[in-house]
Amino acid sequence: MKEAAPKELLKFPTKLAIKAMGYNIYDFDAHVVQIVRQFVPDIPESDISSRESRQGKYLAVTVKVTVKTREQADDIYRALSSDERILMAI
Repeated sequence: MKEAAPKELLKFPTKLAIKAMGYNIYDFDAHVVQIVRQFVPDIPESDISSRESRQGKYLAVTVKVTVKTREQADDIYRALSSDERILMAI
């Protein structure tokens, strides 16, 4: 019996809210946005937000982007996850 190909959970293009977390240093948010803009150049400032942890040690940066393909989304997550300043990307 032939195995069926897995169904895509998302239909592309789709809007994603990508979140990256790291230490709250002076340019962490700009660093995250710079990485994401390598793959999605036109991100309006209104689609970028950040939030400090309760004690201010960490910063979570959320960037809302429209991705055209699963590969584009995967490339963004790989770039964020491989960056030494980023502790987690979801």
